[in-house]
Amino acid sequence: MKQVLIIADGKIGKIFIESLLEKYFSNNYYIVISNDAEITSLKFSSSFKIYNFDPLASSRLKPLIVDSVYAVFVIMQNKDERDGVCSIIRSINKDIPIIISCESKSQVKQDLLDDPNLNTVSTSFITARTLIGKIPNIPNIARGFGLNKGEIMQINIPFGSAYSYISVGSIQQRGWRIVGIYRKNSFLITKKTTIIQPNDSLLVIGDPM
Repeated sequence: MKQVLIIADGKIGKIFIESLLEKYFSNNYYIVISNDAEITSLKFSSSFKIYNFDPLASSRLKPLIVDSVYAVFVIMQNKDERDGVCSIIRSINKDIPIIISCESKSQVKQDLLDDPNLNTVSTSFITARTLIGKIPNIPNIARGFGLNKGEIMQINIPFGSAYSYISVGSIQQRGWRIVGIYRKNSFLITKKTTIIQPNDSLLVIGDPM
């Protein structure tokens, strides 16, 4: 198990921690720093250690930035406070990976963007990308693992599609493969004889083109 430090407040921070509590509480040991009552009042498991103080208090933050911490997540509503916390962390440890949530990169200080060990997650970009993925005939590209270039896609099959009611094996697949189908909240491993139905979502792996 790795130690992960989370500095959070606001709605996004709360949703992030709630997701960890619901699905991933046993994967790592989490240290949470927050002065947001909606976060500190959550029901935490034994995999979490909670500290309730202002993360801009460097004297209190410094003892928690230790070598055993694998990464730091900074999810804060106020961009100036977020950048201030990141600067404090970097003054304590120059190499520890920092992941921050931001509306866009333009709202992050340039010296932080130049930091090779700091990664940004843009909420605006994620929202737009998710909306694009809901448009018919546009595949969803798997993100967060692999090459992020479309080598793993989910392609929806609408009513009236030429691919409805035909077998997987009858589709010429050169450089790519249909490896699974999402159907009615179930996942099916495909065979050559598997028949594609309207409203199916195909899991496709291979050359993005």
